[in-house]
Amino acid sequence: MGSTNRFTFFNFKDGKQVPNSDSATNIWDIGIRATTIIVNGGTGRSGQGGAYIHTGTLESLSAVPETATFAGDENANKLAIPTGSGNGWYTYGGGVISPTNDKVLVIRTGDGKYAKVQILSYYKGGPDGPGSESRFYTFRYVYQPDGSKKLN
Repeated sequence: MGSTNRFTFFNFKDGKQVPNSDSATNIWDIGIRATTIIVNGGTGRSGQGGAYIHTGTLESLSAVPETATFAGDENANKLAIPTGSGNGWYTYGGGVISPTNDKVLVIRTGDGKYAKVQILSYYKGGPDGPGSESRFYTFRYVYQPDGSKKLN
């Protein structure tokens, strides 16, 4: 998604980037900058968004678990999706940022719907690591447009 100092915003319903000029709306669901992923919910955000990190696979997660507790972003140091190696969606070692295979991000979107997301790569063209251009996310997701918690 590029290497700038700004967040790149994404909307799951439309499957596309959202302009930075819409950052104060509930149109966007997640924002990405380097290894930081924010949600459109919480302190200072206009959306109903939140996140829950599920341990398992994208395929095995068929619904939002009843026990899931969604968090919004409180501030830059307390995000719904924690930053740092081993804390959220990735690990860092040998100069490579690698998505954690058994972590699925369950997102409550800016308008209160749900999506499940698996990060596949942080590098342009795939998971090559050093020598590849970084900050180019590849991910797959399932969006639930009817607002139910069913995710398949």
